[in-house]
This record gives sequence, structure tokens and C-alpha cells, in this order.
Amino acid sequence: MLPSAAALRSALRLRVAWAQVHSAVGRLLTTGVAIALGVALAASILLVNRALVASMEDSIEALAGKADLTVLAEGRDGLEDGLVEVVRATPGVVTAAPVVTGTALLNDDSGEWLTLFGVDLLNDKAKQLYQTYGEDAVQLADPVVFLNAPDSIIVTRQFMERRGLRRDDTVELLTPSGARSFTIRGVLDSKGATRAFGGSLVVMDVYAAEEAFLHDGRISQIDVVTDHEADLRHVAGELARSLPQGITVETTAQRTAGIRKLLAGFQLMLDGLALMGLLVGFLIAFNRLSVVYLKRLWEIGVTRALGARRGIVVRELVKESLLVGLGGVALGLFLGVLLAQRLMPAVARTAELNFNLTTRAIPVPIRMGPLAAAGAMGLLASVLAAIVPAIRAVKAPAVEVLRAKGLLQLPVAPAACANAVRVVLVTLAAAFALLEVATGSAALGLLATAMILMAACCLIRPVLFCIARSLEGTVARCFGMIGRLAVVDMLRVPSRTVMTVSIMTTGLGAVVWFGAMEGSFESLTTRALGQVRRADLIVSSPFAHGTVATVGEDVAGEIARIPGVERVSAERLASWTSGGNVIGVCAFDAPHFRDPRLADWIFNGDHVAGALERVARGEAILASPGFARSHGVKVGDTITLETPSGPFSAVLAGLTVVSLISPTGDIIMTRDLFRRHWHDSLITRAHVLLAPGTDEGTVRAAISRGIGRRYRLQILSPRQLIETFAAEVHQGFAFTTILQAVTLLVVLLGIADVLVASVIDRARELSTMRAIGASRYRIGALLTLQSAIMGILGVGFAVTTGLALATLWGGSTMEAVLGWPVGVSLPLRTIVGTAILGILVCAIAAIPPARSAMQLAPADGLRCD
Repeated sequence: MLPSAAALRSALRLRVAWAQVHSAVGRLLTTGVAIALGVALAASILLVNRALVASMEDSIEALAGKADLTVLAEGRDGLEDGLVEVVRATPGVVTAAPVVTGTALLNDDSGEWLTLFGVDLLNDKAKQLYQTYGEDAVQLADPVVFLNAPDSIIVTRQFMERRGLRRDDTVELLTPSGARSFTIRGVLDSKGATRAFGGSLVVMDVYAAEEAFLHDGRISQIDVVTDHEADLRHVAGELARSLPQGITVETTAQRTAGIRKLLAGFQLMLDGLALMGLLVGFLIAFNRLSVVYLKRLWEIGVTRALGARRGIVVRELVKESLLVGLGGVALGLFLGVLLAQRLMPAVARTAELNFNLTTRAIPVPIRMGPLAAAGAMGLLASVLAAIVPAIRAVKAPAVEVLRAKGLLQLPVAPAACANAVRVVLVTLAAAFALLEVATGSAALGLLATAMILMAACCLIRPVLFCIARSLEGTVARCFGMIGRLAVVDMLRVPSRTVMTVSIMTTGLGAVVWFGAMEGSFESLTTRALGQVRRADLIVSSPFAHGTVATVGEDVAGEIARIPGVERVSAERLASWTSGGNVIGVCAFDAPHFRDPRLADWIFNGDHVAGALERVARGEAILASPGFARSHGVKVGDTITLETPSGPFSAVLAGLTVVSLISPTGDIIMTRDLFRRHWHDSLITRAHVLLAPGTDEGTVRAAISRGIGRRYRLQILSPRQLIETFAAEVHQGFAFTTILQAVTLLVVLLGIADVLVASVIDRARELSTMRAIGASRYRIGALLTLQSAIMGILGVGFAVTTGLALATLWGGSTMEAVLGWPVGVSLPLRTIVGTAILGILVCAIAAIPPARSAMQLAPADGLRCD
């Protein structure tokens, strides 16, 4: 039966609920603030999540302009520019424009880099392709001078203002052939496409860009515009058939879809963190509303006695929570927008380090979708937090409530029902964890995470009663009668203790979890990357990040000619798309596989006989376990990959982890193979062995005076390199520090709220103690001791829960999210820090309620309402 119009109007009327909220703003303030902080966390993460992908997609679309297709090869030398004519001759192609793209690094200590974009400025059709020359106004003083001078560049007005530059000033950029000066001869207004790069865009003529950043006659890609009547798939197929093997033809949509696929797991992890923040807010709101409804139990009993049905009373109580939730959501969305601006740089850096993506920490735009989602989740949390306490309040028998004048406690769920819920939650947590391990699904990992948190909170009460006797005895021996009284009082009304420990379990458990993941990832990074980088000196550009290499192989040759240098082995890191998957390529010179002074190769499982020698001869390759898993291969199989020179086949000689380039796995080979098949002679690092008796400082100085000055090279020892890797891991997890700080703030608020509520709830009890002779300081000591006990219990549950989550994520979920088996590292520093922090938070939170209890007048507390 459909409800009547009168019933609908009654359900939607908020006058009574608003009056109740208005009269109890102080008591409900904590609920609103808790919801606000939870919504702020959720909104900020959702906004950053959306902005991160959008910025990458905007960058791709801005560079692609109006092109329908892009022809590209991911080797260092790119494409032969003669292929432009082949593309133009393909039926259905209207325009084919050669383009050079890349990264231009500023030759100073800022570490700033610019997105390089080289286009044929003499070709009007090519210029019309790109938004850069459509919406954005380019100011060129003399186009002829610009085109005739190979050092000419166009930069954005935003970049010039940021660096204090003017037209005709020079800028030094690092190129594969060393540092070179370029002259600003054009200005690009910072609007339209340039916003996608945060103003960090440098435009050159394509032929000048070829000479400076590639080789003459080589380009990065060809952008193609097709006839609007032509079938795009047919044209792409014709291009693929007419071009050499190893060259791909993609639409802009395919490239952006690849970015979304790569970041999907990472975004799912961030969404899980947002939900965790809301869970903590929900627990605090649940506790506060339970206390508020308990104080109003007599009022509710009177309302029931006057004939109000239970459903109507529950509905009015939920309306009150909804109004408080609306206020909390409004505040939370505002705070979330501010927090997102602080989170964006850290999250962008994390994506850059983990996925070798070129990202920009641009201002986070305000989008209605993420804000609406966060607001809806906040309102849902406020409603759910009110339903159970409201139902429990109306179930209290009206006669008993009126007889006791509201001094009854809220009815609790039957033991059998509560135990059944605990069994279900533990079973679901175990089932989701096992399914996640079996399937590698990150979504199941998040579900298992939620179930573990909920199960841990539900197990607090039975564990508390299991340890009650030993806890009472231990505390009594340490603190005497006041200790025994503290424990007995906690067990008499366990809901306060359970709620405090639940908040600490969720909040501090997340801190332990984050710390364990950071420690495990740091251990993996330093172990994997350090084992094959053991030379006396390791030389690289200070601006090299991910697969960006900024020096040519002549650097290794010049270093090898320095007196005292016995041997130099070069390393190249790159990414490549083969079979629709992005894989990492780690290439070393042959001596790296033969000389134990350069590398200590540790295999994961079996390997073929003479594996390293076969790899050094170019007969085989190595791969990471992630590559073998994602490609369904094993040791001894023959692997075939697409390369710019055509298909390449080699035997998989063994599995090892020496780099973390791609979530779908990395392969390891000699640099000769890589140079031959990928046409790439750049290097990422040069590993230097010194002759016996050579002074390391002398060689360092010789490198710094010569080639090091031209390329601004950094010269590190293996230990310093490991410290650099560890620092990058800390940067990658920097965003969790912000989340931990907000989480700790929520935990502090929640614990303080529980303790203050306990004083209000126990006013008669504390006043009775004062009336029979207990001093104020005894009351304060009692509450402080109880707070300390709750803190210790909360830390214990938080550490246990955090380690359980770390085991789940380190064992399988992180591999599903990021693609690498991280493992579990016991974070002793994090555990000790969390224990100290948890007890400190409880001590701080106990101060206001202890002072309030000490100042409570016995007559006021004993007076009945």
C-alpha cells in the first residue's frame, strides 16, 4: 500500500527535529565535527583521484590536439621522419604532422622540468591541429628569426613570471648531449591547452627539437587527421600494415584508457582510505548519539507513553541525525576542497614514482561528482549511526523508563545475536582475504580490509571480558584499590571502553598499516634495486626519474678514460608497450652479468644452467616474477616481444627483481640487445669500478671537473644510492602522512568525546563517591587511570589490526594494486611510535573530562532531572 499524502508530509516535516537539534547544539556538535572530518577525507581523496587521471588525460589530449590517430614508437630514436610521407599517402589521411615530445630538464638546482613539444611551425595544417595554437595566443616578435635560430623556444607566460624571465632571455636545458642554452623568442599565454601542463610547456620547431633531443631525421610521433567520412578503424589498420613492425597506431581514447587501466588499482586503494576515514567518523557519531539518546531516554519514554508509535519516534530521531549530518557534510566538503590542494602534490609524486608517469601537481578543480559522492556517504553515515541507538532507545519499556526517571541504560543486543554477528564478520573477512589471494582482485582486498576492521571492533567486547580477571589483578597490584575500582567500573558498563578501543583500533590501526606498508615497500625497493648496483661509484643525472634518462652513452665512454677507472658498466631503464601491456625494460652492459663486484644476482626460484652467462651473451633474458605471472610464462619458456625492429624472441633464463618500472612486470637484458632492437643508446646510470689502490675522491673530482660539469652529474656510492631510493619511497608515501594526521585528529576527538560522555553519564555515580568522602584528586586519578587502560587496550588492538591489514596488503593486495609483491616487514619503529602516540592521545583526551569531574559539585550530580 502506498503512503498517503499526509503521511509523506509528516515524514518530510523537520520542525520538531530542528527544534531538538537547536536546543542541543553543544551535545550534537561532536557528531557534526566527526562527520565533517570523515567527509573531508573522503572528498579530498575523491577529488584528487579524479584530478590525477584528468590531468594526465588532458595532457595527452592537449598534445594530440585535433588528431584522430597517433603513430608512435617508444624507442629513443623514435620514428624516421621519412615515414611521414608514407602516412600521408595512406587512403583516408588528410594531414600527417611530425612531432617531437619529451621532457626538458632545467639546468639548475630547482629540479623543475618542462614538457617538450616540437611541431612543424611552417606547416599551417600542422599548427591548426593543436589547441596550443588555437585557443592560446602565441606572441612571436620575428617568426623568421625564430625558425632560423635552432636555439629558439616558446615558453608560457606563467613559466616566465614564475622564473622572473623576459623575452630574449636564455634558459639552460639538459639534453642528451649535455647542457645547452636556448633563447626565449616567443610567449604562450597561459590558458587553454597550457593549463594541462601547469604552465610548464616549452614549444620548439620540430627540426630544432630533432637535433637537440633526438637525432636529425628522427621524430617521436606522427599525428594524423583522417577524412571525416573515412572509417577510423580501417585507416588505422591500413597504417599499421604500411608501417614497419614495432610501430603502433593509437587513438587518443586508447591512450587515455591505458592511463585509466594503469591507475585503476591505485585509485581503488585511495577510495578505500576515504571509506576508512568515514568509518572512524561513523563510530564517533554512533557513540555520541548513543549518549545523547540515553540522556533523553526519559523524554522518549514520556513520548511513547503519550501514544507515539515506535516508528515515528525512530523517524524523528533519525531526522535529527540527518540535520546534524547536513551541517557536518557542508563543513566537510569545504575542508575537503582545502585538503585536496595539499594532497595533490604528494599523490601526484606517488603516481610518478610507482608508475613512471609524467604527472603535474596542478590545482585540484572543484567537481560536483566527487563532492556529491562524499556528501552522500557522509549523510548515509550519519543516518546509519542514528538508527541502532534510536531503535535501542525506543525498545526500552516505557513504564520502567518512567519509574527510573531516565536512569536506565540502553538495551543491548542479545548475546546470541551479537555472537552470530561476530562469527559472520570473521568468516567474511577470512573468505574475502582467501578469495583475494586466489584471484588477485584488489576490490576483494578492499572488502577484506573493511571486514577485518569491522570484525576487530566487534571482537573487543568478548576479548575484554576474557582478560577481565587478569587485567583487574594486574592493575590492582600496580595501583591498589583505585586500580581495582577503575577496572570494575569499566567492566560494569563496557560500552564506553568498547567504543574508545574501537575508535583507536580503526584510527591507529590505519597508522600502523600505513607505516608497515611504507617500511615493507622501502625494504623491497632497497633490497631489489641495491643488489645489482654495487659498483664503487654510480653516476647519473640528478634529474633522472623513473624511465627518464638524460645522458647519452658517451658519458660512460668518457668516464672509462679517466685515470684510475678500471671498468664502466652502463644501465638503461625504459618502458615499452607489447601486446597491449606496458612492460619495464632494464638493460645492463654484459660485464654486469659476469662481474660480482657490479651485481649480486639473486634469483626467485629456479633458473636455467649458466643463466647469467647466457644473458650476457644475448641468448636469454631475465624477468621479474610479476612479468611471469601477468604473461603466463615460466623459466625455460621462449618469450616473444614486439620491438621497433620487429618481433624479438629469447629464452626466459630466470626470475629476479632488480627494478620496479611497470606493474605488469619487467624484463632484464644486455644493453647491446636493447640498443639493437629498440634503437636506444641513452643510459640511466653508469656503474664505475675503480682500479685497486685508486683514491675514490680523486676519481670523483675528475668526473665532476670534466663531463660531470657539462651534464650536472651526481656521483653516488652504493650506500648513497640506497638512501636515495629510500627517500623516494618516503616521498611516494608522503600523502599518507597527511591522512595519518587527519586520522589522529579524528581519533583524538573521538576519545575525548567518549571520555566526556562518560563523565556526563556517570555524574550521579561520581557525585556519590564525592559525597562519601572521595577527594577530587581520587576522582581525577580514577578517570586518568581508566583512560590509560583504555589507551593500552586500544594500542594493543590497533597494532594487531594494523599488522593483520599489513599482512593482507603486503602479501597480496598491494601486488594487485601496484603489481609488485611487496612482502611484510615488521615495523618496530611504527609500532613503538603508535604505542606512544596512542597513550599520549588518551592522556590528552582525558584532561578535559578529568577536570570536569574534579570540579563537579556533589549536590548538582545527585539532583534528579
